[in-house]
Amino acid sequence: MNKENLSIKKVLIIGSPGSGKSTFAIKLSEITNLPLYHLDYFRHDKNSTYKNNPVQWTRFLNKICSNDSWIIDGNYTNSLELRIKRADTIIFFDYPKRISLHRVFKRRVNFIYKKRSDMPDLWNEKLKLKFIKFVWNFNKIQRPTIYRILDQYKHDRNLLIFKRPSEAKRWLNNLTFR
Repeated sequence: MNKENLSIKKVLIIGSPGSGKSTFAIKLSEITNLPLYHLDYFRHDKNSTYKNNPVQWTRFLNKICSNDSWIIDGNYTNSLELRIKRADTIIFFDYPKRISLHRVFKRRVNFIYKKRSDMPDLWNEKLKLKFIKFVWNFNKIQRPTIYRILDQYKHDRNLLIFKRPSEAKRWLNNLTFR
């Protein structure tokens, strides 16, 4: 297999909760040495007001996106277009809901007494019905919005849409960064 040569500086990784965005982002950051920002880390930080203050959240995202290079892991469709406009590469995990749901439950078990590196220190891994419903309905409700936004930018960005985890893994394994 030939190594894939890509010149990427600003990477946006999106997909359903449980699709593997954070794990993939960590590996991509290790390969590329690009700074990594997990949006959930900042959004769920009990010491921040980002969750309840859209102006401050947008200001924060603009600050990150104005940097020369970054990897941003996270959805938040209300600010997706802001980040897409600044990204040179967009990676979308468009997986079946069974994969994301399985991984959400697996994550809950694996991190019951451990800290996740992509979440704030005071975060406790939990499963709420509202969250499970969000993951269950992601492809029905969020996916059309994501595709509508992606469609506007697909011609001037590197757009990678992975339908299976094996595709994402293969892409990472074949990546050389310059």
